Amino acid sequence: MITKFKLFENNSSLPKKILNFLDKFPNDATEWKQATDEIRELTRFAREIYNDITIDVLEEDEKALEPLNFRSFKTPSEWNTKAKEFIISTFEIMNNESKKYFIEYFDSRFE
Repeated sequence: MITKFKLFENNSSLPKKILNFLDKFPNDATEWKQATDEIRELTRFAREIYNDITIDVLEEDEKALEPLNFRSFKTPSEWNTKAKEFIISTFEIMNNESKKYFIEYFDSRFE
């Protein structure tokens, strides 16, 4: 499978298997069945790992990453696009321990 994230592929440490998984959620999705809870779950986990391990703060802390407000998204396309951007950008700022834990979680949940 060719990833649609060519922009990130050369600059990202996000494993190809995760980029390929994200490709299952099209940016131009027109139906809600194309935007599932799987991508929302991965987004939530990326945020939690970053907050808990990388910067070691509680969610109430002003330094903590804010969750995406999935209820505000009007289209499946917006759901997918914003979630993928969030996952990729959050992974890039994680420390190595967080990245390892995120990949292990992905493998156990989605492989």
